[in-house]
Amino acid sequence: MGIAISLSGLAGAVMKEGGMGVISAAQPGFRMEGFDRDPAGKNLEAIAREAEKARTIAGSRGLLGLNIMHAGTHYAQYCRQAEASGYDAILSGAGLALELPAYVSDDILLAPIVSSLRALQLIVKKDTAGCRISLWWKEARQADTLVFPEKCWIRDPVPTCPA
Repeated sequence: MGIAISLSGLAGAVMKEGGMGVISAAQPGFRMEGFDRDPAGKNLEAIAREAEKARTIAGSRGLLGLNIMHAGTHYAQYCRQAEASGYDAILSGAGLALELPAYVSDDILLAPIVSSLRALQLIVKKDTAGCRISLWWKEARQADTLVFPEKCWIRDPVPTCPA
C-alpha cells in the first residue's frame, strides 16, 4: 500500500486503537497544488501535514511510523523530515538502508524491512559475545525491530541472547 492509501486517515485509525499507524512516503503530496512543479517539496510538506492529521485523529494513542523506500529519491530528506515532524518510527525497505542511522537521532525508532538472508547479513553483525544483534555497527546503533515480509525466505535463525 502506498499512494493515496497509507496516509493520515488509515494511520490515525490504527493509532487510535493503540497500534502503530504507518504513513507511506511514496508521493504523499501528490494531491497538493504545485506538486507537478516541486514534487519533493510538496512531499516534504505532506509528510509533516499527514503526521499532524494522524495525531489529531488518534488523540494521544498509538505510535506513528513513516515507510520510506530506500530506492526512492530524496531518501535522506524524508528521513530527516520524519524526525522533524514527530514520527515515532521509520520503516525502511526497497533497498539496504545502511546509512539510515546517520540521518536521524537515537530518539526515533528504526525498523528496516529485511527480505533476504543476504540483506540481513549485510546489516546485522554479532557482537564479540556472539549473541547480541548489532545493526548499523558503523553508527553504533541497533535497530529497534526488524520487519520480515510474509514470504521472506530466511531459513537460518536470527541470533538472540538468552534472557
